[in-house]
Amino acid sequence: MHSAFYQTPLELLLRHVGARSLIVAGLATNSCVLCTAHEANMRDFDVTVVSDCCAARTPSEHEQALENIREMASAHVMTSIFVKFEKQK
Repeated sequence: MHSAFYQTPLELLLRHVGARSLIVAGLATNSCVLCTAHEANMRDFDVTVVSDCCAARTPSEHEQALENIREMASAHVMTSIFVKFEKQK
């Protein structure tokens, strides 16, 4: 499994700090990023994938993975220039 959640305490840590949304980036859009986005969605996190901060072997694989993430994981997909970090109150 190529998810950041697989056999790790990640969900526990995120819940402990009160995270409700995740920004996902990584090396393999069609593997690790895809699996992590799907698992985060299944755990009811609001997911954003930063499309220019991940890649695949080919542009086609990258775009197909992003479309899958958009459609099947209900994730927001955007480039890094549009990512905004807001301080929680």
